[in-house]
Amino acid sequence: MKYLTGCENYFRIGYIDVAQFTLPKLHLPYLEN
Repeated sequence: MKYLTGCENYFRIGYIDVAQFTLPKLHLPYLEN
């Protein structure tokens, strides 16, 4: 359980990092929320 939670947190952090660079360029509607 702890391993899965750690992976999920790491995935979320990585996704946020990537989103910060890509989302502003794409201007996707769901990002405005």
